[in-house]
Amino acid sequence: MLIVTYDLSNTWRCVMSIKYVILGYLGWQPMTGYDVKKLIADAETLPWTANNNQIYRALVDLHQDGWVDKQ
Repeated sequence: MLIVTYDLSNTWRCVMSIKYVILGYLGWQPMTGYDVKKLIADAETLPWTANNNQIYRALVDLHQDGWVDKQ
């Protein structure tokens, strides 16, 4: 799901959930939370960064919802 919002500076921007970003990365190959953190930190196309708590919380939620497996 992609949510488009309109901000006060009169430009369009996309707001994307960290869960969707993580699922996109995991679609490439299995990764650790650290691998995901590095990819997010190095991504030039994301307008935000994520801290460890946000990434690992999202991974736990995705696992509980049945979207990802732990190894």
